[in-house]
Amino acid sequence: MSGAIERVRVSNVNGSGMYDAIARVTQNYFAGLKGRRAVIALVDGMVTGRGTSAQQILDSLQKSDSFFYPIIFRTDSNSALKRKKPVLIEILQIMAEETGGRFYKKDSTKLKEAFQAIAEGLKYQYLLGFYPRNNKTGATRICVTVDRDGLFVRSKKKLEF
Repeated sequence: MSGAIERVRVSNVNGSGMYDAIARVTQNYFAGLKGRRAVIALVDGMVTGRGTSAQQILDSLQKSDSFFYPIIFRTDSNSALKRKKPVLIEILQIMAEETGGRFYKKDSTKLKEAFQAIAEGLKYQYLLGFYPRNNKTGATRICVTVDRDGLFVRSKKKLEF
């Protein structure tokens, strides 16, 4: 993994096809996999989708039960983050939150920190579930809290843009 991080280069193309790539990964590669799945998207802030919307990506991530970790990176030669629309960051943050992942914004020299944090976080995730005694009453919610400093609860949600 660290070798791949070191080889990251900024493309001169106007935007990345991140939405389309995520759709291909979740639909083609994750469909038959069991166990924990995570999509880590390393983007320069210029995200496009040729026919795939943010809502479709969120639906695809949720359907494949995948965590989403977008990492927006900055470099000295990349001014994409200065030109990007603020809504992009908001959409990526929502997608990360709704899938139980986490959003990162890092300088290109600190990408390894983001990847290490993601790997560490994936090691310490737990799955909680319950069966309500009376499931005829409609929606039921559970609330999970922690009482130790440095620990936090993050959960997958269902939200439409």
